[in-house]
Amino acid sequence: DRFEAGVNFYYMSYKDQLVATGELSDTGQELSRNIPDSYRRGIELSASLNIARWFSLGANATLSQNRIENYTEYVSEYDADWNYLGEKELYLGTSTLSYSPSVIAGVLLDFHVKGFSALLHTQYVGKQYFTNGRNDALSLDDYCVTNLNLGYELAASKIGSVRFGVQINNLFNTEYCNNGYGYSSIVGGVREDSAFYFPQAMFNVLANVTVGVVAVLGDGTQTHPADRRLYAGAALSVARIPGQHLPLARGAGDARRARYALLPDGALCRFRHERLLFSGKCLWVAGMAQRSQNRKGRRFFLSAR
Repeated sequence: DRFEAGVNFYYMSYKDQLVATGELSDTGQELSRNIPDSYRRGIELSASLNIARWFSLGANATLSQNRIENYTEYVSEYDADWNYLGEKELYLGTSTLSYSPSVIAGVLLDFHVKGFSALLHTQYVGKQYFTNGRNDALSLDDYCVTNLNLGYELAASKIGSVRFGVQINNLFNTEYCNNGYGYSSIVGGVREDSAFYFPQAMFNVLANVTVGVVAVLGDGTQTHPADRRLYAGAALSVARIPGQHLPLARGAGDARRARYALLPDGALCRFRHERLLFSGKCLWVAGMAQRSQNRKGRRFFLSAR
């Protein structure tokens, strides 16, 4: 399909969410309290367009509201000589949850032809507060940053493939901070806000070389072990002797953490139990084992005996 689009609405209501309120312990550590009511709601948008076989465009955006209801902020109060007077309660009503930008958006340009690839990714993050008091003096400005990933892959029949890559971060040398912290105090009746920021790296470049290794199946067929369509990242080099009890190979690339091994005919067998016996069949104590795609792409099951 040349064009795809998606939309998702969400609403999450919280009861007794644990958040920082500005209160401090006897040793000066920030305390968190359970607040009765808070919520997050918004809309997620996504779209992709295949302009040509070698070029595609993708975009996504999240628009949200992240609120605390009936929120009370606590601010440490001192007299003019910095003698501690206690914590002053400031009722704010509905406020904004910290570190929760209302707008996040991104654009991805994907160019690939004859082993060469280029990915240009731009991300925009809206303004966010690093306290729950919705204080502009304790906030992070919105920012937009662009990264560029370049790569070229060479086919090498003896070892599989070699990919040379260059990652260019912050392509336009943007000055921005993506994290920070702060606090407020009242001294002599005057409120003081202290903010601290973590500036991010300016324009920088990383280079890498990735080598893909070819594995040999039981029938002598060569295949790339990183081909997740068939092997899901499983280490297959242990299964080269037909008809024997072989070591188990874990499928590191499979989120379900399944295990894999080869049958004597070279096909791949996936299973979830601790032992697998090879006598020309895939045997499973639980009653059934799923046998993955063979070289002809067929899928079928073997019943245990």
